[in-house]
Amino acid sequence: ALVMQTLVLVPLLLYTDLNLYALCIATVVYAFLMCVLNAVSIRKHLQYEQELFKTFVLPAIAAFWMGVVTAGVYFGLDKGIVLIAEVPQFWRNIICLGPSLLAAVIVYFMLIIKLGAVSKNELKTMPKGHVLVRVAERLHLVQR
Repeated sequence: ALVMQTLVLVPLLLYTDLNLYALCIATVVYAFLMCVLNAVSIRKHLQYEQELFKTFVLPAIAAFWMGVVTAGVYFGLDKGIVLIAEVPQFWRNIICLGPSLLAAVIVYFMLIIKLGAVSKNELKTMPKGHVLVRVAERLHLVQR
């Protein structure tokens, strides 16, 4: 993974104008390859077969919609602030960040449960799982 990261990073730095973004891209490549290599090793040594749809597809769908909602909240608030008052960009970013992050957490939590990527029993095994289950029950995401 480290060799592949280097093989990606060097050309990006030498032949593109990505600069710091090249480092981000190479880091993502490294993390992805580490995940793949770990999965291969686990499959080989433990004969464990990863459930792909529930582990990767459903969270990706939830993440996509979380991103759409988060961007909508962020840019909607940003445009609203511009219409109401003249606020410096730094403060607009700070004001818009909180509600958009809260929306991201709520939307992802709801979708990951509604899509079936996480069950009630799996929620219980997480830290503070009993609290998460109570919240999910109050939101009618899982059965009591």
